[in-house]
Amino acid sequence: MIQILAAIFAVLLGTVLMKLGNSLLSLTVTLSLNESGTPKEVIGLVSAAFSAGFLVGGFYARRIIAAIGHVRALSLTTAGAAIVTLAFPLLVDGTVWAGLRAVYGFTSAVVYIVFESWLNERATPENRGRVLGIYATSNYFALTLGQLLINTTPLGGHLAFSLCAALILAGLMPVVSTRLPQPEVKQTQRLSARQLYRESPLAVVAVTGGGLLSGGLFGMVAIFAQEIGLTLLQVSLLSGAYVFGAFLLLWLIGRMSDRFGRREALAWALGVVTILSIVMALSGEMGLGFPVLVVIALVLGAHMLSVYHSAVAHAYDRLPKEHYVAASGSFQIFFSVGSICGPVITGWLMQHLGPHFLWAYAATISALLLLFVAYRWIVRPAVVVDTEAPAPQAPQEVVAN
Repeated sequence: MIQILAAIFAVLLGTVLMKLGNSLLSLTVTLSLNESGTPKEVIGLVSAAFSAGFLVGGFYARRIIAAIGHVRALSLTTAGAAIVTLAFPLLVDGTVWAGLRAVYGFTSAVVYIVFESWLNERATPENRGRVLGIYATSNYFALTLGQLLINTTPLGGHLAFSLCAALILAGLMPVVSTRLPQPEVKQTQRLSARQLYRESPLAVVAVTGGGLLSGGLFGMVAIFAQEIGLTLLQVSLLSGAYVFGAFLLLWLIGRMSDRFGRREALAWALGVVTILSIVMALSGEMGLGFPVLVVIALVLGAHMLSVYHSAVAHAYDRLPKEHYVAASGSFQIFFSVGSICGPVITGWLMQHLGPHFLWAYAATISALLLLFVAYRWIVRPAVVVDTEAPAPQAPQEVVAN
């Protein structure tokens, strides 16, 4: 384990620092807009703009990296992200901030592909699962800590955005100073969306639904907390618990997926999300206290974020190995589409129907996905899990928009 950490330390440290900045920036933007009286549907559009930029960036990232190399691509896009971050406090306007978030999303797509390429280059078939496990765990921890950093600076001021920019730039330093060789950019076999759906309809629908859930809730959870009268510290704790739950429990859900089956794990996770979302929707009438809300957020967040992992693993069980890389890219696209639509819908619901309808939305989406899992269970038998299939990587903007 020490040798593995030594081989990936520079890349790992870089991505953790940038994740800290990304998480803090996302929460700062959302809460600042809400505090300024911006309508909830506009806040949802700003959140969706990040996913839209990330989606476009995913199409162009490999071209940029192939043209100028990993280090230059990372330096270029990180500098762009820092400039965009420092531009936020110059004009507090939803339309302007949506444009800035879209540009930031584009740069983030390139940054994350650089990091993931580097990690995969350093990993071997013998330790790849552990490398990706360390990577995912450290990311969720950084996302949680980034939420709590909101308490260190005045909300929405220049200092808050300066701290975000500093963390983003700090993540560049260990990577550009490392002596690790740059990974090669390789051509990968294409796989159309139609072909992927034909191979695994459940995976495509579940990944898209996972984007609808994660995109709709992340960021808007903080708006919910703010609207029900929680303090800034309580807002950050509740929002952070949603991600920290994945840090604590995702490995356990993954083990259940390996042992009992992908669709079984999906059904379990979606059932838990449906039930807990209904509880959250009724939390006002039930008079649930803040500690109970945090515990629910821990469990709900872990199961919600596991939907992507179980769905992609289900597809890998059926796909030939030469399609793994292309399928991963396609799943990122499906997830991004869901992440774009999710906050737009939840923003409208919260603006016109009230903050608790955020959870009514989550319960509806997860229940519909659960019904689709049951349908696919009936029409298509399970397959034997291929234990040599690679561990699926989480979509980088599952919780960082």
